[in-house]
This record gives sequence, structure tokens and C-alpha cells, in this order.
Amino acid sequence: MKSFCSLLAVVAVVSGRMERKSDGSEAFDAFEMGKDMRNIRNQALLSAAHESQASFAAFYRTETEATMKVSDALVGLEYQTGSAIDASTEFLTKTQYKILVESAKKRHDDTVKELRALIADLKLSTTSLPAKITAEKQKVSSQIVDSIFKPEVEFTAEVMQDSVDTVEEANEEANNIKKLHIWRGYCSKPAGDNWNEYCLDTVEEDTGKPYFEVDTDTNTRFKALKSGYFRINLRYISNSCNWGHVIVYFGNTYRYHGHNNDRGNWQDKSADLTYWANAGEVFYVRTYAACGDRNSYFSGGEDGKHSRMEVMYMGAKP
Repeated sequence: MKSFCSLLAVVAVVSGRMERKSDGSEAFDAFEMGKDMRNIRNQALLSAAHESQASFAAFYRTETEATMKVSDALVGLEYQTGSAIDASTEFLTKTQYKILVESAKKRHDDTVKELRALIADLKLSTTSLPAKITAEKQKVSSQIVDSIFKPEVEFTAEVMQDSVDTVEEANEEANNIKKLHIWRGYCSKPAGDNWNEYCLDTVEEDTGKPYFEVDTDTNTRFKALKSGYFRINLRYISNSCNWGHVIVYFGNTYRYHGHNNDRGNWQDKSADLTYWANAGEVFYVRTYAACGDRNSYFSGGEDGKHSRMEVMYMGAKP
């Protein structure tokens, strides 16, 4: 609206500055026109400045009112927040106080319970104390007696038992020495040619234990049950076509080797040896005959013919 008014003012100025010439025509007064235009422009600028100042003042009033409203809102919010915090703090304080009271009460109840249990134990201990003292006295007395006399009694009993065992062993050994420990028997089958161990399938007498026995795995060998000297004596006949042989083994090592030329005829032969054998070792006799249809030894019999074996325990080393 103001711009429109300014435009009308310009038109009015221009119309007022028209001059009428002598011939009746009109012309502009340029200088005066310029001054008028500058005045109009200055007035327009001054009017615009007034309008801007009025707008700024209105804006300032609006901004101030808004700032005051925000400040009021912040103050109200702070008050509400403070009230809420105070209420929460009061609630927490009451809750903590309640928890502390309950915890203290529980500790008090537990302490009372422990004290009552302790009093009960003290009453029980006071009642049973004389019996416990008597039992401890008896226990200590027994320990003293055991520590002083029991080792001596046990040692004496052990020595006496060892003495009895030694005497019994000596008596048993003496009886064994007096007793003749012997094995006597023969092989009931004749052997062929080549090497053959004399078999022990027929027993006439056997008192070899506890010093020796027949080895049942072979039934041709003796086994020493105790270390000692053993005598082995074999008498037999053979008919090798030439040289015949007999070997006595102790511990799988031959300790005697005899031979004879039979020339195909029956010949009496023997092997008699006393030798040491360790417990667990074996001892035995092997015979030999050549020429295929010959006998390295012949079978024995009840009447003592042809072959017989005797083994005897002779004793330990001096």
C-alpha cells in the first residue's frame, strides 16, 4: 500500500513539474524533477526503516515472551523433578531403613539361637564331664601300660615262638636225616636204538620228598626240591652192535659219560654218580645203542632183572 502511495506521489510530482511553452506545448523542469525524486526516495527509505524497526520490535516482544514462557516451563519442570527426586529419596531411605532393621533383627535371632545351642552344649558337657574324665584316665593308663609292657611281652612271645619254630625245624630235619629219602623203580618197556632217557613208569618205593620228586612233565627225570647232594644209580643191559653209551645229567649238563663196545651181545652196564643239584634243577640218565634193531636199555621187572633205577638224597653241604 505504501509503495502504491509512493508511486502516486511520483506521478503528482512529474505532473507538477510540467511547464507550458509559448507555443502552447509542455516541457519538464529536469533539475527540479531530480530534487523531487531524491526527496521521494528518502521518504520511502525512511518509511521502510520505520517499518523494519516496528517489525523488529514486534519480533523482539515475541521472542522475549517465548523466552519467558520457556523459562517458566523450565522452572516448573525443575520443581516437579525436584519433588520427584525428593519423593524417590524418601522412599529409598525408608526402604533402606527397613532392610537394615530386618537384617539387624535376623542377626539378633541367629545370635540368640547360637547362644541357646551353646548353653545346651555346656549343660550336656557339664553332665557328661565326669564320665569323659574317667574314660580318658582309663585310655591314658592303657596307653602307658601298652607303651611300657606290650612291646616287651610281644618281643618275648616272638622270641619264644622263633625258638619253638627253630626247635621244631631242627627236630624235623633230624628226623629227615634219620629217614632214608629214596626212589626205587624201573621202566616197564625196553628202549630201541639211538638215544633214550630211562623211563620211570614203575615205582617200587618213593620217600624222596621233601628233597626231590619225579618230574611228571617228562616221567624220565628227577627234580630237586631242595638244594643238596643226590646219588643216581642205574644198572641195565644193552646190546649195541658196537659202541654203547650212557650219560648222567645234572642241571641239563652231563656229569658222567661211560661207553662200552657190546659187539651185538647183551652186556651189563651201570652209571653211579653223586652230584650237587640246586633246588629246581633236574637230573636224569640217557643211554645209546646203534644198528637199528638194538636196545639202548632193556625193561626191568619185579624180580630185579635187566634194569633198575635208584635215587637217594645224600645231604647238604657241610
